[in-house]
Amino acid sequence: MQTDARPPQPVDILLVEDNPGDVRLIQETLQDGKLLNRVVTVTDGQKALAYLRKQGSCAQATRPDLILLDLNIPRKDGHEVLAEIKADPRLRSIPVVIVTSSQAEEDILRSYNTHANCYVTKPADLEKFVTVVRAIGEFWVTIVKLPPEAVRDHERGDSGLAVGRQSGRMEDQRQDQNPWCTKVKATPEYERTSADKMHVLLIEDNPGDVRLVEEMLKESGEDDFALRHVGSLQSGISLLSQDCGSQVILLDLELPDVSGLETLRRIAPFAEEASVVVITGSQDERLGIEALKVGAVDYLIKDQIDGRQLRRILHYAVERHHMQTELHSLALHDELTGLHNRRGFLLLAEQQMKISRRNHSSCQLLFLDIDGLKRINDTLGHAAGNGAIVEAAGVLRSAFRQCDILARIGGDEFAALAVGTWESSGAALRAHLEQKFNQVNAQPNRTYPLSFSVGIVPCGASVRSSIEDLLAKSDALMYQDKQHKTLNARPSSAGA
Repeated sequence: MQTDARPPQPVDILLVEDNPGDVRLIQETLQDGKLLNRVVTVTDGQKALAYLRKQGSCAQATRPDLILLDLNIPRKDGHEVLAEIKADPRLRSIPVVIVTSSQAEEDILRSYNTHANCYVTKPADLEKFVTVVRAIGEFWVTIVKLPPEAVRDHERGDSGLAVGRQSGRMEDQRQDQNPWCTKVKATPEYERTSADKMHVLLIEDNPGDVRLVEEMLKESGEDDFALRHVGSLQSGISLLSQDCGSQVILLDLELPDVSGLETLRRIAPFAEEASVVVITGSQDERLGIEALKVGAVDYLIKDQIDGRQLRRILHYAVERHHMQTELHSLALHDELTGLHNRRGFLLLAEQQMKISRRNHSSCQLLFLDIDGLKRINDTLGHAAGNGAIVEAAGVLRSAFRQCDILARIGGDEFAALAVGTWESSGAALRAHLEQKFNQVNAQPNRTYPLSFSVGIVPCGASVRSSIEDLLAKSDALMYQDKQHKTLNARPSSAGA
C-alpha cells in the first residue's frame, strides 16, 4: 500500500468582510488554531469578484479553496456575490461559508437557495465568536475534503500544479505583494488591571470591534489601559451604577437594546464621572455633530482610526473631563465655604426631589440664617465675619450626613435638604442642630456665640411644589423664628 508522502498543503481562504474588527479577529483566530491556511481579505463585493476572476490588479491572485462571505458588504452585497460565484462554472465548486450577523430567516433561506455551503451567525460574545471561527477553520481545513487540486486547476485553466502551488516561498511573495492580504500577530494574553491605568468601559456588541479596540490600546506596548467590555447599554448602565471607576466610556451607537442618539441620552445620567467617546461605523457627519451636542466629547469612525490616535483621544478626553469638572465645580460651589452655591443647590435638590417622589421617601428642606452676623462684622471686622460663616458651614457639615445637600445661598444664608427620615419630624432635626451649636459655643475663649435661625419645610412624596417655592416657604418660617428670638431677647418693659 502506497502512501502520499507529500506534506499537507496550506488551504487558501478568501475572507470577504468590511468590518476591520471582524477581519482582525477572524485572521487571528485562524492563525492561533495552528491550521495550515493563508487568508486574503477583500472589503467589498466587487473586489471579491475581481479577485476570484483574476481581473485587473488581481491577475496573479491565487484561487481560494474556501470563501468566508459576509452578507452586509458595500458595492455588491453578499447575496449578489454568492449568486455570481455559483453561476460561474469556473468558481461554483469553491465552498462558500456565509459568516454574518443576520439571523433573519429570509437571509438564511436565500443563501441556501443560492447554494451556500454553510450559514453561520456571528455571536455577539467575544469568546463564542472565537470558538465559532475556530470551529469553521478546523472543519473546513482539517475535516472536509475540498475539491481535488486537479479539478480546481482545470476549472481555473491551469495545467497541473504549477500555478499557485510551486512553493511556499512563491506564495508568500504573492501575498506580500497583495494589498488586500493582511498579516497580523496573535493577540497577547489579557493582563490583570492595576490602579495606575486608565479605566475604559467599552460598550460594543460586535466581538470583532472589541478585539480591534483591545489591539489598538495595546499597540504601544505600555499596557497603560484597563479595558472592560459589555455588549449592551443596560449592562453598561448596571456597571456604572455600581461605581465601576471608569474614566472613559467608548460607546457604540448601534446596540441590541437601543440605537442612535438615544443610546447617548440614556447613558448620560450615569456617566457624570466619565467622558463619553462615541465609536461607530457610521460616517454620517451630522450624527457626529448631534452626538457632541448631546454630550459626547468626541466622535470616532471605526475604520478611520489607529491605535495611536485612539490612545491620544482617550487621554485628551480624560483631561478635558477634569477641566470641565473643575469649571463645573467652580460654577456650582461657594468659594468661601466649599459648600454648594445657590445654583448648585437648586440643581441637586431638584434631582433629589424627583428621586424622593419616585421612591416615595421623605425629606426636609431647611433655610438657615446666621444670627448676629452684622454685629460681628461691625465690632470685630469682616475677617471675623467671614470666619463665622466658615465656622457655621463646618457645624452644618458635622450635623448633616454625606447624602444630604448643603449650600450657602447668600451672605449669611444657608440651605439644606435632609434626605430620608430624621426621626420623622422637623423638631427632632432642629434639636439635633441646636445640640451641635451648643457644643461649639461651649468651647472656651469664644468672642461671640454662634447660632442659626431656622425654617423647616417637610417635603414628602406628595409635595409637588418646586424647590424655589419650598425655599420661599422655609425662608418665611426662618424669618418668623428670627423674630421670635428677637422678641424673647428684649428686656421686659416696666409694669408689664
